[in-house]
Amino acid sequence: LLCTYAWESGQAKIDCSTSFSEDYTEITWTATNATPALVTTFAKTFTTYRASAGTTTVQAKVCYGAVCTNSAAVDVIVGSAPVVLSTVLSLVGPDGDVCDSTPVQLYAYIANWDPNGPYPTGLITFYDQGTPIGTLPVESGEPQAIFSTVFPDEGDHSVYATYSGDNAWSPASSATVGFASSFYICNP
Repeated sequence: LLCTYAWESGQAKIDCSTSFSEDYTEITWTATNATPALVTTFAKTFTTYRASAGTTTVQAKVCYGAVCTNSAAVDVIVGSAPVVLSTVLSLVGPDGDVCDSTPVQLYAYIANWDPNGPYPTGLITFYDQGTPIGTLPVESGEPQAIFSTVFPDEGDHSVYATYSGDNAWSPASSATVGFASSFYICNP
């Protein structure tokens, strides 16, 4: 009997499997402190879940007709769930209105990153009026993404960024940066 676990969506997913070559008619899986705790099946694999750190004991009872044999019990020691840090995503845009044909740099960064902690990975997506205008991976060295684009349509723009998150950092959205683009700014 072999079991492993991984944290998924706030709970420990415990996957177990058994291997043998003898004929059998059913396998009854049991697990302490987990859900489901009892399953009778023909499958040589079993998945159960537990909500917190601790020990789950798993055992398989293999039957061929009325003759059953218990596997050795396996203790799965589930460690604490990984800590996911709250992310503060900041966005810097233009300091006023822009020319409709001049590239504008948008700078999004994880403001609460500490160089002594885990490095953020994932993607930063930039939006204008709720429509995605570009996606970049978080840069190595500094947890940031710099996106350069032109806003050819005259009018108001409402730009923000989102961070996808990873196994150590939560997803986040920045505040909105507003400005206008106009032909008249570059041709007064």
